[in-house]
Amino acid sequence: MIESFDYRVACFDPNGTAVAMYGRQGEGPGEFLNPVGLFRQSRGTLAVFDSRSARLTTIESDTGTMSEVVMPSRFWINAVQGHRVHGFMGYGPRPNQPPYVENLVFDLRSGEIVWRRSIYETGETECGDVGALSPHPGGGYVLNACSKDLVFLEELDSDNARVVRSPAYRKELPNERDMEAYLTDLARLGGNRSLPSSAMEPYAAAFREEPKSWFHGPRMFSFDGQRQLWVATTRDRDHYSYFDIWADTEYVGSVRIRNRLIGHDILGSTLVALVERQPDPNGIAARAIDWYDIADVDFGRTH
Repeated sequence: MIESFDYRVACFDPNGTAVAMYGRQGEGPGEFLNPVGLFRQSRGTLAVFDSRSARLTTIESDTGTMSEVVMPSRFWINAVQGHRVHGFMGYGPRPNQPPYVENLVFDLRSGEIVWRRSIYETGETECGDVGALSPHPGGGYVLNACSKDLVFLEELDSDNARVVRSPAYRKELPNERDMEAYLTDLARLGGNRSLPSSAMEPYAAAFREEPKSWFHGPRMFSFDGQRQLWVATTRDRDHYSYFDIWADTEYVGSVRIRNRLIGHDILGSTLVALVERQPDPNGIAARAIDWYDIADVDFGRTH
């Protein structure tokens, strides 16, 4: 995990014992200004994306060796697969059209962009929008679209894509915990000054009436040891949280876990979930990391 306030990457075992710490605050080698993304390149090898310095730092955990590659300007990383970095560049809103997003593939060995494309026209989506590209370990790619659809692409240069919607999808308005999180983020926009409630209420009212995106977080996709796609959703996220499970391009079921999902990762048959527990009498929700063995989950029914 990233220790955000300490500018370090911290590695823990399932018992919560720290086994390694990497990095510190700074602009030099092995230092971070704003580490925002962790990616597993292989067992024992991690990649850390620092958005402020636009660098990807690779860490070999067995030796502690760290190497760095400078990323293109405005490049946001979505996935790292071997020597290939998948990401995108956003170019902001356009008149009467969705923001323009160009998907990119960057090669760590050559230090160059080896593929770039805007794939809005590849799959016909309801809103005309397509999200960021994620490589599937079994081949092909998956993207999100229109806050509720998945787009499956066989190859980078495919002219056609399959657009599907989860059978579990349902329109859901923000719950109280969603509202609290939104207002907390909104208050941060005031910096050191507290925004008055009168300034926040119009935004809160609009957020309260807008159905939630079905997808949770910028890292909503993970793959298990059977190469099945796990999609983190915003369904409930109060007492429980839910994942949609896909085999290739077919929906096979959903999995329910306890508490409010914040982030997650999957390695083989282990699901690790960063969650918020139920708020205490003071309204404070403790965070915790839960470990799940998913090896014997029967995907033929909902859990």
